[in-house]
Amino acid sequence: TPLAQPRNVILGNTIAGFMGVVTYTILNAMGLGEWVWLCAAFAVSTTIVAQEIVNAVHPPGGATALLFAMVPALHEFGFGWVVCPAFAGSVVLVLVGLIT
Repeated sequence: TPLAQPRNVILGNTIAGFMGVVTYTILNAMGLGEWVWLCAAFAVSTTIVAQEIVNAVHPPGGATALLFAMVPALHEFGFGWVVCPAFAGSVVLVLVGLIT
């Protein structure tokens, strides 16, 4: 399907990781980091908008943003979350898909 093309998978998940971290960071700086429902809603919705803007929609990417927003243990990764697992995991996923 068009949404599962390598470009969409890699860019979509990387964008999602970035938006999840940025959303949590901004809301946390505003004192709203504990409002998980708000952070989750903003993380997923901004991910969808950003993916649409760059024309790299990958729906499972929403889960990447959602995970970072909802799981406090992941917050310590910060922007490292964008590199691994968002970007690196997507590259591995695409490579395995191309090989098999």
